[in-house]
Amino acid sequence: MRNVQEDKDQRLVINWAYDNWQRWPWCVMEVERRIRQGRYTVPVRAKTVPVIAYPAGGNRSAVTGRVLHETGTRKGMLDLQVPVACGKYFGLVIEMKVPKNRPSKDQEVMLEWFSQNGWMVSVCYDPGNAIFLITQYLNQGPMERGE
Repeated sequence: MRNVQEDKDQRLVINWAYDNWQRWPWCVMEVERRIRQGRYTVPVRAKTVPVIAYPAGGNRSAVTGRVLHETGTRKGMLDLQVPVACGKYFGLVIEMKVPKNRPSKDQEVMLEWFSQNGWMVSVCYDPGNAIFLITQYLNQGPMERGE
């Protein structure tokens, strides 16, 4: 069952991203470039924001669960992604939790997978921590690429 406070905290982080994305125009241009190339399929509003949320948790019917699974939704997927390379990382993933909660085993597997594949990973226990981390991550600037 989804934690209502985690939903509120995640909503605060996403709303902050909508209000602050213009601080990193290079980042937004990179996301939009990837969308044009067909590398990302995201909702229209998300096209201007470098923070993307994924559906997770909640009680669903067997039919809805099967459709979500067939369309790629998996247990353990982390709450937030910043799919833009910054500093030495290929992206940032965040799992939002309320104090005293811990990532599930499936989420721990995903955290480890992203970490091993060059992403910065974090579990944040309040929206302020997540916003600080995203800000610090994006402030590194774009990853240097040898082209």
